[in-house]
Amino acid sequence: MHGLDIHTGVRLGDYQTAVANWLTGHKSYLSSINTDAKSFDTQSKGLNAFLDIHGWHDFQSVGNGQYQAMLQCSLVLSCPRSIEHAQTLTCDAAMDLCVSIQDNHFGQPTEPPSHIQAFEDAFDPHMDAFVCWRVEWQQVVQVGVDMFVENGTPPEHIYFSESPNTGTDHEDDYQRI
Repeated sequence: MHGLDIHTGVRLGDYQTAVANWLTGHKSYLSSINTDAKSFDTQSKGLNAFLDIHGWHDFQSVGNGQYQAMLQCSLVLSCPRSIEHAQTLTCDAAMDLCVSIQDNHFGQPTEPPSHIQAFEDAFDPHMDAFVCWRVEWQQVVQVGVDMFVENGTPPEHIYFSESPNTGTDHEDDYQRI
């Protein structure tokens, strides 16, 4: 995305940064929040989070040149098993985050999150020294160029026709509604 100026909607990097910044500012129980798997802190003595946007789907036009995309987001919480009550600490944090994510826009022009869930994540053998819980949610964002930003205001009139033909030769086929 670097160097491309094709979006006036949400940029994925900006969304991910906004969520990470929100977590930093509101969830002091998190020792670290990473958005790069390579920077995951395996030496940490506290509760860590890894934030990932692992996909998107359901692109739909919104009529202004932009599209809505449903982001698939996850936050993996990890706590060293050596910490007393690591399971309870991690599970409680996952529950708190599920509640906090409800209706949260993270300072971005998004729709409220949906399909929020959490579950224990014991699938990675490299993480056996940690209790891991995964919080997942989906969030609709608008991407692409809004044609009304550059051209001014939205159209003042809307026209309708049952004719599939368009253009100036077919103006009489359309009625103002």
